[in-house]
Amino acid sequence: MATAGRVALEGCKTNPALCLNNVGIFVADAVAPEAAVGTGVLAAGTVKVLGSTKEGAKNLAGELHNAGMNTLKNVSTGLPSPQGLSKEIHLGQQGKHITGHNNYIPGRSPLAEGVDPQKLLNGVHSGEYPIIRMTPRNQPIVNFGKPIGKYEGQPTNYGIIHYGKNGAHIVPANPIQH
Repeated sequence: MATAGRVALEGCKTNPALCLNNVGIFVADAVAPEAAVGTGVLAAGTVKVLGSTKEGAKNLAGELHNAGMNTLKNVSTGLPSPQGLSKEIHLGQQGKHITGHNNYIPGRSPLAEGVDPQKLLNGVHSGEYPIIRMTPRNQPIVNFGKPIGKYEGQPTNYGIIHYGKNGAHIVPANPIQH
C-alpha cells in the first residue's frame, strides 16, 4: 500500500493539488473504508490510520499538507533554458506582435494588451514559466500559465521564444500543445 501511495505521489508532479486530493481519497478508501476521514499515505511511505476522530483527521491533514509541500518543492520547472537565450527583448522584433506599435504587422500573433514581454522572458530565465519543449530550430515553447496573446484568433497561454545575438522576442503560439 505504501508503494502505491508513493507511485501516486510521483504522479502529483503534473497536477499536484488535484492529485494529492485524489491520493488521499484513494488510500483512505483502500486502507480503511469505514474510517476514511482519518486515513492516508505520507510521502515517507508510511500509512497512517487514525480512525475517525476529529483530532486524528487534523493530524493527518497536517502531515499530508507537509508531504504535499515537499512534493511540490521537487516539481520540475521544465526544460533548461537553451544556451545563448538572450535575457533582453529585441523591441523592434517584438513590436511586430504588439498592436499599435509602429512595427506591428497585422496577421502576426499579437500579444495581449498589458502583457510585458520582458517580464515573461525574465520568468523563463527564473524558472517561473516552464519550457515544455524545443522546436526543431532550438526555440523554446513556454507555458506561461495565463493567456499572453492570440494565435489565429484564439487566446493562448503558450509562446515561442525567438532569439539571437541582438535579443529575443516572444510570439504567441498554438494553444493546443501535445
